Amino acid sequence: MKKIILYNPAISSLNKGDEIIAEACKENIYSFFPDSMYVEISTHLPINNKYLERIKKVNYSFVLGSNLLMSKMDARFRQWDIKMWNVDYMKPVILMGVGWNRYSEKATYYTKTLYKKLFSKEYIHSVRDEYTKLKLNEIGINNVINTGCPTFWDFDKNLCRQIPKNKNEKVIFTLTDYRRDYKKDKQFIETLKKNYKEIYFWPQGIDDYEYLKELEKSNIIQTIPPALSEFDKILEKKIDYIGTRLHGGIRALKYRCRTIILAVDNRAIEINKNYNIPILKREEIDKLEEELNNELITDIKTPITNIEKWKNQFKV
Repeated sequence: MKKIILYNPAISSLNKGDEIIAEACKENIYSFFPDSMYVEISTHLPINNKYLERIKKVNYSFVLGSNLLMSKMDARFRQWDIKMWNVDYMKPVILMGVGWNRYSEKATYYTKTLYKKLFSKEYIHSVRDEYTKLKLNEIGINNVINTGCPTFWDFDKNLCRQIPKNKNEKVIFTLTDYRRDYKKDKQFIETLKKNYKEIYFWPQGIDDYEYLKELEKSNIIQTIPPALSEFDKILEKKIDYIGTRLHGGIRALKYRCRTIILAVDNRAIEINKNYNIPILKREEIDKLEEELNNELITDIKTPITNIEKWKNQFKV
């Protein structure tokens, strides 16, 4: 029986998007190793060396997606709270659809040393976009391929064809509490009110609902509970999705919903460059109404060859 560590961003997360990522990653890993012993460790909390020391003879350690990598791992804020003295306890890790936190300068010497020590040299790493691959290549980590995010690894031409081209009468939207733009987000909501008869809001992040209340005082918008299962229920109705939350949008595409992701950072922009997910930059919010009322063709380019190459290294 294999022993496998999963560094899971969904544990102790303030963002349900991490749950979407982790679910997709685990579905794939379980299909490789269905009879294994799994230990899940949060990427949001400090690593406990004494705890890791008890996990002996681990076969694999996977890092499950999310934007965990950055240029300054010696900075006060780290998306993934690891330090140089944790690495010896962590075993060499294998990246699965991991992304770079934001557009940034070259990695510090400390970051390069930490990543080279931590990342497996035996296995190929999977990253979610070309920018992340290039940043790792700059460090000298070259055993890496761009597979896109595991949340859309099973997307194909048939799925894309089933997504409606024309606007629905109902829409569900999201906001991002830590990427606020009061002027553009107010304009976003007003555009939805003008173009849809029923409007729903899903709070994907911990303070998204409070942000909505700052932007909108009317009772026109119906808020659904902040659980992924509740989000799935409404997506099953083939409602439109428009919002700033990237993985809320990818989840909607999975349910064949007409989707426009409002890009507020590098993640959606880079994935769009590589894989043609449907985005509109929030700075171009003036174009949203036209986009809503035009025919929208969804044509996501899933990198099947790279996905299979990454998966095949684990076939027994």
